[in-house]
Amino acid sequence: MKNPTICFLVLLCMPFSGLCQVPEVILNDLIVSNAYKSSERIDSIYYFSGHNGDFDQELWRSNGSPEGTYRVAEINPEGSAWPGELTRVGETLFFMAANQDAPEQLYKTDGTEEGTQWIFDVDPDQQEQYHMLTSAGGLLYFRTSRPVIFTELWVTDGTNENTHMVADICENEISYPHELTEFNGSLVFIAEDCEGGGGTLYRTEGLNGSVLQIGGKQVRQLMTNDDHLYFVSTFEDYGGELGGSDGSVSDISRISDINPGAGSSDIYHLTQLDTLLFFRAFEPIHGAELWSYNLNSSLVNLVKDICVSPDATNSSFPGQLISYQGKLFFQANDGVHGNELWISDGTEEGTFMLKNINEEPGDVPYHSSPGNFFATEKQLYFVADDGIHGFELWQTDGTAEGTRMTADIWPQSNQSSDPGGFAEIGDYLVFNGWYGKRTLLRLKIHNTSSLGVEAPLSAPPLFHLYPNPAHSSIIFEPGTKTDIRYRVLDLSGRELLHGFIRNGNKTLLDLSSLGSGLYFIQGESKDASQTTKITLD
Repeated sequence: MKNPTICFLVLLCMPFSGLCQVPEVILNDLIVSNAYKSSERIDSIYYFSGHNGDFDQELWRSNGSPEGTYRVAEINPEGSAWPGELTRVGETLFFMAANQDAPEQLYKTDGTEEGTQWIFDVDPDQQEQYHMLTSAGGLLYFRTSRPVIFTELWVTDGTNENTHMVADICENEISYPHELTEFNGSLVFIAEDCEGGGGTLYRTEGLNGSVLQIGGKQVRQLMTNDDHLYFVSTFEDYGGELGGSDGSVSDISRISDINPGAGSSDIYHLTQLDTLLFFRAFEPIHGAELWSYNLNSSLVNLVKDICVSPDATNSSFPGQLISYQGKLFFQANDGVHGNELWISDGTEEGTFMLKNINEEPGDVPYHSSPGNFFATEKQLYFVADDGIHGFELWQTDGTAEGTRMTADIWPQSNQSSDPGGFAEIGDYLVFNGWYGKRTLLRLKIHNTSSLGVEAPLSAPPLFHLYPNPAHSSIIFEPGTKTDIRYRVLDLSGRELLHGFIRNGNKTLLDLSSLGSGLYFIQGESKDASQTTKITLD
């Protein structure tokens, strides 16, 4: 549970020699979305989905200053536009939005109201929830469904007349294109092989280009490296293993046989660092651990058996891999400390836990789960839970001493700020986070002589919970006379209980059906949301 006292915050900052920072709320009445791809940067402008009470959810822009933060256009005068899948193609922003006629409409903007234009009714039958907007070769690719031809690949140059289906890949069948990825000015993607064998690799290029089948079976985890493709494919007699291709038709090669025989090595998180390709892979002796493929020598190696605890799952399950300044950063579980921050240079001795951020004793429930990494020139920012402040903004320079909490964004509250949607705009890190509501914040990251900025105005919490820790029940007391919907979630985000509290009435929540451990109570009113961690003993 986050400790709300200012004294504790002062003590926490002292070892960091005054380096604690307080982000600044850019606009006090702004509420923003943290949905997937609900923000995008084009040069020095940060685009995002939000509303300020005067308008429903619309497209906004910000240069990191209050005066430079405003609504781009009123797309839906009859309600919220819910802009999503914001995608940059050159200097143009494409996105999906709802207007007064239909919810699935394709728009583009140059950042001005007059330059915000409707392009195409992408999904008149509302068959798709995610259209996978992707930039490649100066064009926008996406997928959508039409009667008879089902879900296929489409392309546009930003005009209605040049928005069309690329090809009906599997005639009278669903090709289901996904993992759309730019590759040397062309688009590579995975879609059905039309023979019932699962996903295979395809390639297309240009506004009127044909679709070429590269090959592979049950392909997934597609990534590109200069002039080569890497992915996981099922090979006869070998199972799912690492494969490669130069993008030519019928050019598929097997790189590894990590899990000998027909068993799959269950590869995930392909991430390149210089001449090494890192990934997670499974084989029976070591479990799911960190592996590498040397692009020069073609050698495949187990980097390190991180989890050696005999009473654990025998797997560290490395995840959230990111390469930064010559090192690989990731989260892993060594069977003792839980999911913590690790670093690797590709050697066994150079792979170690960088910092045990959450030092609470115990196993799985007590770990920092570092993730949502964002790299700048001097710092790698991420989100982690130290067991005291909740999920907050952290940073690292690759050393244990330089790995620290950047900011407790809302120190007056005991809830996580859960920051996300990061972008570097001028001297600031711009992002969204909880501060009584999910709002837009900025943090000065370049002028080191003045790290701190003015603290945001205090806002009343949506609700209070007590006692905490609790046993079989807890008191839910709204901060204002408002209706609140609440949900009780476990650590994986699974909903366990829910309910509705009217008119700010103090209510006793019965939690006797839950076991001991950590949970989250999420409350939402008309104007705000709040998530608070609780402990049941």
